[in-house]
Amino acid sequence: MDYELELEEEGSEAGAIEQEPDEIAKGLAEADPAWEMESTIELGEHKWQPDLVRADKSALLHVHVAERLRSYATERFGWAIESGIEVHVATTLGRLYDAELLEQLAASDALVHVLDSAGAAAKPKRILALLADEGIRVAPPLRSALGRHGFRFSEAEGSNDQRGKRFEALVAFLLSQVEGLSIFSRNYKTATEEIDVVLQQREVGGRVWAVANAPFLLVEAKNHADGISQAMFSQFRIKMQTKRSTVRIGLMLSRTSISGAATEQEERFSSDDLTIAFLDGEAIEQWIEDDDGTAHLERLISEAMLG
Repeated sequence: MDYELELEEEGSEAGAIEQEPDEIAKGLAEADPAWEMESTIELGEHKWQPDLVRADKSALLHVHVAERLRSYATERFGWAIESGIEVHVATTLGRLYDAELLEQLAASDALVHVLDSAGAAAKPKRILALLADEGIRVAPPLRSALGRHGFRFSEAEGSNDQRGKRFEALVAFLLSQVEGLSIFSRNYKTATEEIDVVLQQREVGGRVWAVANAPFLLVEAKNHADGISQAMFSQFRIKMQTKRSTVRIGLMLSRTSISGAATEQEERFSSDDLTIAFLDGEAIEQWIEDDDGTAHLERLISEAMLG
């Protein structure tokens, strides 16, 4: 696939917006009163007046509708991250087909508000989660670069919710770049449970995960210091069993480790028709660095199938 051509052609059709940044900022503040205009925020030793600032000074927002994200903005994004302040960027979907901008946003762990032609914004999403949800594919070197940023931020300090969401965004992004699979849903909720990511097969053959009559793969992403436990494995396996035989393969990814008890438990069930592949932090980093992420994941699943 010619990734650069894909980005250029798709991005050329979208991204135009007639409103000025201050008009857009005003509309966003009216829609969410927690944002304030003409407010200055301290970024370590520096001060900045971005387009919007959260009333509690926990976040800032920059409206990006220009051709390029200027260096003064990315520099201040860096200061904000160092100060523990969330970076939000409001831009159009078309701008997300700019490889340079994607890396700038990932380097800032930015939450992106996608603007429509009238300047209204959807609920913000972390940039890697947004790419996954929109199905935006990138070239292998950029995939690795974005993955490195995502993994670095998943290691950073923050609340349990922040750390969990960062890691889930990374996992969803990496999976969205795999050929033959697409993100069916993130944080899929049923009456009794939640599944971090549901993948759907887009091809009926060719890859090891193309199991007949089982179109979905379930994914669990855990960013816990203690890694994935036996109890987590057992709960995940039950989720797979209760999906009316539409699932045969599951992935359990941990930013840290997989307990020996969890892998031993998986081996005990190796004779049934469910396969669960484990990826710990080291395996995920290797996957990120591989230019062929699809073949790398297929190899990991194949090894899990063969025991």
